[in-house]
Amino acid sequence: MQVRDLNRCLLCQSENLHPARFAYLYSDTRFPGVTCARCGFTFLRRQPAGQSLEALYAAEYFDSDYHCGHEDQPYFACEEGQVESAQVLLQWIEQAVPKGRILELGCAGGYFLKAAQDRGWKPFGVEISARAAAFARESLGLEVHTGTLSSANLPPASMDAAYLGDVLEHVPDPMAALAEIHRALRPGGALLIAGPITINSLDRRLGLAAYKLLGKDKILRQPPYHLLEFTPSTLASALSRAGFQLQWLRQRKIPPVWRNVRRRAPLEHCAKLLIDGPNWLLTTLSGQLGDRAIALAIKR
Repeated sequence: MQVRDLNRCLLCQSENLHPARFAYLYSDTRFPGVTCARCGFTFLRRQPAGQSLEALYAAEYFDSDYHCGHEDQPYFACEEGQVESAQVLLQWIEQAVPKGRILELGCAGGYFLKAAQDRGWKPFGVEISARAAAFARESLGLEVHTGTLSSANLPPASMDAAYLGDVLEHVPDPMAALAEIHRALRPGGALLIAGPITINSLDRRLGLAAYKLLGKDKILRQPPYHLLEFTPSTLASALSRAGFQLQWLRQRKIPPVWRNVRRRAPLEHCAKLLIDGPNWLLTTLSGQLGDRAIALAIKR
């Protein structure tokens, strides 16, 4: 399997990296997590690269693995829910900037962009999955580039807004991606990011602390989709370093579910349920210790 090993923090470039007490085990390869002692950013020290990274997002990904298996149906059977969520997201963007050109990085099958087009935006998408990009073009009639943001070669200041939904945690170089989005946005353009902040939640904090006390790593026997693990502070830091002014950042917690989406050991799953209930209530009341975040930033 093609991989790359990192010896510097992807946010601040510090070489002072400590074990984060978790690792993915996939295709006979171990992908350990590390945390930067300087800025607190957590990421996989070893990451899939090249064709191995692209292969993770083959056709099967949208059938069962998108959103880490939290959905009951394949992506292409969830248009109604995707469009409903898009309406709320677009309202937040429209409160920040007038309608114009909008970019979505990691647009999947294009449901967000189609909702934006129906509201009067001029959409453009970038998607690494050939299957999803083809669906967006052929079924929804959208302008979507198959590949990476850098290969799309967008003109400077050509976009009024950009959206990343459950995408930034999959990107090998988050600062390069944010810099490219910054270049493509006009001055004062808006960037909306939504995604997981899993290690910020109470159950993950307690779990990783327990593994640290035991001197062991939590082993995740699944594809290493999440190359990066953000928290509210590291997401805010990344945006600031990339030249954005954070307007707001909100946290929420996925409600407890009986269905064992990650196929944990029964005891571990029961422990998570016991913690998730109070965690969900605490996050709902205080906006803290969530496992998902949404942030709106403006290009400086």
